[in-house]
Amino acid sequence: MIGTAARAGPVLAWLATAPWPLRILAGVSLGAVGALGQAPFDQPLATVICLAAAFARWRTLPSARTAALMGWAIGLGYFALALAWIVEPFQVDADRHGWMAPFALVLLAGGLGLFWGLAFWGARRLSRAGLALVITWAAAELLRAYIFTGFPWASFAQTMIEGPASRLLGWVGPYGATLVLLLLGWALSLPARGAGAASLRLGQGALLFGAALALYLPLALPPATPTGYTVRLVQPNAAQHLKWQREMAPVFFERQLTATAARGPVEPDLIVWPETAIPWRLEV
Repeated sequence: MIGTAARAGPVLAWLATAPWPLRILAGVSLGAVGALGQAPFDQPLATVICLAAAFARWRTLPSARTAALMGWAIGLGYFALALAWIVEPFQVDADRHGWMAPFALVLLAGGLGLFWGLAFWGARRLSRAGLALVITWAAAELLRAYIFTGFPWASFAQTMIEGPASRLLGWVGPYGATLVLLLLGWALSLPARGAGAASLRLGQGALLFGAALALYLPLALPPATPTGYTVRLVQPNAAQHLKWQREMAPVFFERQLTATAARGPVEPDLIVWPETAIPWRLEV
């Protein structure tokens, strides 16, 4: 496999012989680069490059076990940065809960990285062709969106929402768009060797340029047309230190009822209450 890595490039050749802690760190770093496609960074080309590099790295891994470990490391880096916002709720009452934030982020990212580790492992068990990883990676992303009630945040498709490529979401949905991005990463990772190397590199360059246009060009949207409907958003203005006190629940509930029944210049067509607005089980 060292010979395979050498043919793929000097970086992959170095990774093939580097100590395992450095290989894991490289995988985590690669995943973090891929997360730059998510908000607030909004650099989707970084995700595409990450995918291409991940496919190239996968080809050099000698076994299913090492593939699983590398897939997990890439997932750890990706989700740790893409889901960094998960620490914010712990800062509402930082004196009591702030210490939990790093553990929540690392454990969540590490747990979600297991899906990618499974994809890399399964692909190596199935085949050494990169298309196997396209299939298993897409399946893993679909699985994590549904298993244990699902956690679909930070999907690859979410990097496409700003440019013309977002129209793909309406045609094939987020998981179809994820599959397209994985196919793009696989195509860009194909090694160029032999007589057709120059043609392949030219095609890959054109493909990357087209992807950049589809991801970054301003999206021309028609102006929004007013619907004529009125929505009222209700919230009880509950101080955080009082929010979960049992004796305050009726107070906040009454505030919401008052705001719901209040007269205004226009009668609302829809009234929306906040999450956890009702502090007891609804009997249906």
